Amino acid sequence: MTFSVLLFGLAACVYENPKESVDGIGLENPDEDLDGVDDPNNNGGDDGDGSSSDGGNGTTKYPRAWVGQRTLLFEDGCEGLLEETGQEVTREDGFENIAAACPACNEVYQIRTTPDTVCGATVSSEIYRGIIREGAGLVTVVRLDQAGGSWYSIALDDGNRDELNQVEYEYSDTINRESGEVINYDVIGLVTLE
Repeated sequence: MTFSVLLFGLAACVYENPKESVDGIGLENPDEDLDGVDDPNNNGGDDGDGSSSDGGNGTTKYPRAWVGQRTLLFEDGCEGLLEETGQEVTREDGFENIAAACPACNEVYQIRTTPDTVCGATVSSEIYRGIIREGAGLVTVVRLDQAGGSWYSIALDDGNRDELNQVEYEYSDTINRESGEVINYDVIGLVTLE
C-alpha cells in the first residue's frame, strides 16, 4: 500500500507542472502544448475547444507559414489570381507595431504576393495579415495596413479552419487601376497555415 501511495504521489508531482524539466532534462520544444490548456504566451496551441492549432499533434510550430491565393473578381468581369507566400512575424523584432495594431491576433504574417498587376491594377507585393483563432475551428482573417505612419487592422472575414489548416475567406474592396479608374472587386481567398 505504501508503494502505491508513493507512486501516486510521484505521478501527481510530475503531472502538476509538466512543462518544467524532470531530473534536470529540459523540454526540447518550449512551445509544446503538453497540458492542453491555452497558454497566452504560446501563439497557437489549444484553440479553446481542446484542439491544437497544428492539426492535433499537440505541438505548436513557430514561425508558421502562410501559403495561399486570392481570386479577384472585378465588377467589369475581369478576373485575376494572386499567389501568396509568407511567414509568421508575430514575435519577431521590428514587427512590434504591426502586431500591436491587432492585439486580438494570435498570429501576424508578412506575405509576398505575385503578380504585381492584375486586370490593369497594381497590387501590393508585400502585405500583412492577422489570424484570430476563436475556438472550434473558427478564425477571423484580418488585414493589417498603414496610413499616415500608423498601423491599423480591419477584420476581412470569418472562416472555418479545416483539418488541413485551410481557411477560405471572402471580402470586397476597391482599387485604383493604372488608368486612374476606381473599380470595385470581390475577393475569394484560400490559405493554408503550415
